[in-house]
Amino acid sequence: MVGVGRVRKRSRGDRPWTVSVALPGSILSNAQSEILRTYVAGSVARTLAIFEVDEVVVFDDSGEDKYSDDTLELLLKYLETPQYLRRHLFPMEARLRNVGLLNPLDAPHHLREREYLRWREGVVVEQGFKRGGQGSSPWNSSRGNEEKGHRNLRESNFADVGWRDPVHISGKKEPIGTRITIDFGFCPNRPVKEGKLAGRDEPRRSGGLYWGYRVRRAGKLSTVFENCPFESGYDFVVGTSERGRSVADANLSVGPFQHLLVVFGGVKGIEHAAMVDDVLVERGIGKDISAEEIFDEYINTCPTQGSRTIRTEEAIPISLTALRPCLVLPDSAGEDEPDRKRPAT
Repeated sequence: MVGVGRVRKRSRGDRPWTVSVALPGSILSNAQSEILRTYVAGSVARTLAIFEVDEVVVFDDSGEDKYSDDTLELLLKYLETPQYLRRHLFPMEARLRNVGLLNPLDAPHHLREREYLRWREGVVVEQGFKRGGQGSSPWNSSRGNEEKGHRNLRESNFADVGWRDPVHISGKKEPIGTRITIDFGFCPNRPVKEGKLAGRDEPRRSGGLYWGYRVRRAGKLSTVFENCPFESGYDFVVGTSERGRSVADANLSVGPFQHLLVVFGGVKGIEHAAMVDDVLVERGIGKDISAEEIFDEYINTCPTQGSRTIRTEEAIPISLTALRPCLVLPDSAGEDEPDRKRPAT
């Protein structure tokens, strides 16, 4: 069992720490069809949500398969987005053709029309927007403009939150097509007309709610660490490999940490990802320094496997299960825990 580096005193209303996962887009390369690629991405997305992962970083471990990197990034973003916002943010394209076959994440921020929480995800729309009526956004909103190199210069202080009428957002206007988090100040029992802009992390930090994962694209393995979005960086980094220390090692301990990063390799492992990274090679990786030394802990979470290989989409739930004592507090579980996450209806 992995030792917990520090016991966190977590109240009902906060979760200040984060958990990030990094994995290569090449995990889709072995899938033999577009349907299977979609299924693999859907399986990964479900695992990230189940284990309350806050950030997923897609990196390149080959330099030869940008299509797989792009596809994994797109599918993970699509699946994390609440269903009622997808039409605003994702134009129709071939890689999304099979997403209807996937199981939904059903995360707390994926609210149905008649479910209510203090916070809700929205997309900035024009004032006259009517869901399903005149003024509805087509499948070509800001994402399509961004891909063509254009920025939407029109601004508004109204947002579509999945209700019939848009919600007015107090404060400054935001570009139309921008995804935002809205704070109503209380948990309503019916659609309301006014809210204020909130930080994406506020439901997690203030309410202890899991509010989905962010998707970040990195270049090679080294840029996973260098472009960390947290000001203090990742303060504890775990690498997973069959060459790592057994998770059953009594001396193995993860933490303390404020921002944990767990890194997974592709078909050829983390070692290959390090060896094709020019920055890491210049620093001596593969010569004087082993890939293991990049990480605070280098672990094998399934040391007695019955198959020659464990696919990355299989390794993620295995590893996060082994690390589970470090990711949540013992007192965060209990028979009344679902009440904290169940939206009002």
